[in-house]
Amino acid sequence: REVLYLGDNLLTDLKEARRLHGWHTGCILSELEREIEVQRSGAFDGLHFLRSCTRQLVMDLQLQLHSEGRGRLNAMPTAFGAEERELLRSIEQDLQEINLELSALFNKQFGSVFRSHGHLSLFAFAVRQYADIYMSDVTHLLQYNPEHRFYPTNSIHMAHDVTSPPTTDLL
Repeated sequence: REVLYLGDNLLTDLKEARRLHGWHTGCILSELEREIEVQRSGAFDGLHFLRSCTRQLVMDLQLQLHSEGRGRLNAMPTAFGAEERELLRSIEQDLQEINLELSALFNKQFGSVFRSHGHLSLFAFAVRQYADIYMSDVTHLLQYNPEHRFYPTNSIHMAHDVTSPPTTDLL
């Protein structure tokens, strides 16, 4: 028989249950309610979209500046000029401010427990490593048939993350 072991502490409850016994694990994360509440807010939607657009702008700008110096056969890319460096610095500063605003939506001192500047936090990596499933309250399992199977994903997103559509489709 297979066992689903539930706990609320990754290291003391779940790590050993998985390592020593090979059990499947589920983590109860009370912080998840707040994370989902914020991700469903209009403020989050606007900042998340703005961050996606700004990141894309930085990538597109660098690609454009890089390709301008490659007009000759076997030419080395040219260094960015002072204006280009200042433009990139300004956009990167805007991106940093957007990230700070997004973090403050979750918690003014610490930001999201699952993300830091849009990237998975160490806590999120631990959740993915030691928990097969996670939820904010064990009663959420009542929404599923006892025979339901949860399958892992190889996505860079956490199961509760909001993903945004490609920005090029929206502009």
